[in-house]
Amino acid sequence: MSNDDEMGVDMMDMTKLYYRQTYSAYCFLADLPEASAPFIAARPTLWQLNAHPSAAKAKGIVLDLYEQVAAFEMATEQHDATEIAVISHQIDNATEALQLLVRLFESYPPTTTIETLDNWDWR
Repeated sequence: MSNDDEMGVDMMDMTKLYYRQTYSAYCFLADLPEASAPFIAARPTLWQLNAHPSAAKAKGIVLDLYEQVAAFEMATEQHDATEIAVISHQIDNATEALQLLVRLFESYPPTTTIETLDNWDWR
C-alpha cells in the first residue's frame, strides 16, 4: 500500500492473509453446484482487489462480496454431514476474512492505494 503516512508491513501482510483466506473460501463455494449465477459471476470481483484500488473502493468491493457470501444458500439435502461441516467452515472463513478486510480498509485513509495483495495469478 502507499500513502504519505506509511503503514506498517505487518498490517499489509495481514491484508494479504485475509485476501487469500477470502479467495480460497469464496472460490470453493463458487465451485459448488448450489452456487447461484450471481455468486459465481462475482468471483472475478476478487481480482479487482489486485488492481490497486483506493482503500474506499477496496472496502466497497469487499462489502459486495460479503453480501454474496451472506446470501449463499447451502443445499443441505445434497450433502452428507461431513460435506456440510466443510461448506459451513468455508462460509465462516469467507465471512470472517471479509469482515477483517473491511476493518483494515476502513483503517486506511480513503485515498490510500492498496498494492497487489497476491502476486500469484489464480485465474
